[in-house]
Amino acid sequence: MNRLREAAAALALVAISVGPASAQVEKSRIDIPFFLEGPAAELAAKMLFICGGGSGATAPVRYTVTVKHAPPATPLTLSAGGIPQATVVTSASGNARFKFGANGAPGTPLDFDPRNREIEIKDDDGDTLASSQEPGGTTPVGSKIDERVSLNATGAIPAASGHARLREKKGIRDFDVEVEDVPNGAYDLVVGGVVRGTITVVGGQGDIEFSNGGDDPDELPLDFDPLGAVVQVMQGSAVVLSGTMLAGATGVSVCDPRESTTALSSTGADPDGSGDVRVRVKDDCDRDFQVEIEDVPAGAYDVVVGGVVRGTLLVVDVAGETEGELEFDTDADDPDELPLDFDPEGQTVEVRQGATVFFTGTVGAAASGTCGEVFDEPDLVNVGPDPDADGKARFRQESDCDRDFRVEAEDLPLGGYEVVVGGVVRGPLTVVDLGGGDIEGELELDDDPDEPGELLLDFDPRGLLVEVRQGGTVFLSVTMAD
Repeated sequence: MNRLREAAAALALVAISVGPASAQVEKSRIDIPFFLEGPAAELAAKMLFICGGGSGATAPVRYTVTVKHAPPATPLTLSAGGIPQATVVTSASGNARFKFGANGAPGTPLDFDPRNREIEIKDDDGDTLASSQEPGGTTPVGSKIDERVSLNATGAIPAASGHARLREKKGIRDFDVEVEDVPNGAYDLVVGGVVRGTITVVGGQGDIEFSNGGDDPDELPLDFDPLGAVVQVMQGSAVVLSGTMLAGATGVSVCDPRESTTALSSTGADPDGSGDVRVRVKDDCDRDFQVEIEDVPAGAYDVVVGGVVRGTLLVVDVAGETEGELEFDTDADDPDELPLDFDPEGQTVEVRQGATVFFTGTVGAAASGTCGEVFDEPDLVNVGPDPDADGKARFRQESDCDRDFRVEAEDLPLGGYEVVVGGVVRGPLTVVDLGGGDIEGELELDDDPDEPGELLLDFDPRGLLVEVRQGGTVFLSVTMAD
């Protein structure tokens, strides 16, 4: 692959420097009065989230939710994205306060990000009394938002820098993106995988502005929600800058990845069976817990964690082999995932069918920066437009959590293609003639890019659909193993 890498490097965009980039301090302040639901007309509730500033991602994070005029001496539960996080009992006057903190701030340890999740206050019957979102998903009247983030250079133009800012006040939302130290020309702004506008760079600098209520003719309509979305600045299929529209907060939106896999012990109910459990904390602090078993009779099994039945695992016959899995996630966006509303680390796990226990074990905890070694290299599936084309995708993870991801394609027509992962363009793949009948292209991403042609890997491809496209035509695709 050396010839291919040299060719890719030669085709990469050339970096320029037009002066020092302006520093952008990531910070967030979100103040939202809750929308009242049901019979809670007298109740009042609001949330305040503050993070960032001079010390960046390690600055203290403060998150409070205050409730007034609720029924006195009544338990109230705060739920984030459908997952219960804390319960307090209202005072004799019907007031309550949920207080969370991270990075030295006082309060219950904050290990979830409330900014782009619906926060609900529920009564003892599980009924929602108040929510941080209107029924249509918008923020309630009176909300104030100021979110500032840096956009990271992917390596396509190493000197590039940029930042984005989202503000809301009195019902007016403004979203601005600025870039610096890039060659003059036109760049696409992509938010959530969709092109939202064009940034014209002159003198190495450019910006674009959106608003849902301004009268500035230079502002574009803000008809999308950028909060929590992936923001990219692209030129063609090259991703120049990338970031997520949430200011970095250690332990809340920024985590050292870690994971552990623990083998389950068979009780002898089926001596041929085996299984394991895995806990994973991703770099965006999303957590998942997975239980897998195989070589046991097909059917339904209870997964019991800490003495509580958490879900049902279905074992099915796949090509003559029986296997099944159950997965929980703190951001359950797959229909097969269940919300992870408990902490599995250190807990006893049993897999049962009726009164029969098949497997048991204790979920191991992983130290920060400790990961299981992973090597997944599936063949890309030819979907038809060019029957001769083939390729591979490879994800590799070391025990220290270093990761790289590569997509290779062969025997496609010469030219430029896009590698799309999870519905988001991640970079260009240029197919070239290397001589000797070798027609190949490659895109390689690394979490610490140090070789020519490598780009920054700032996402986890596991479980995501990988596609090689040209325009709207998909040539090759595969879903990576989870």
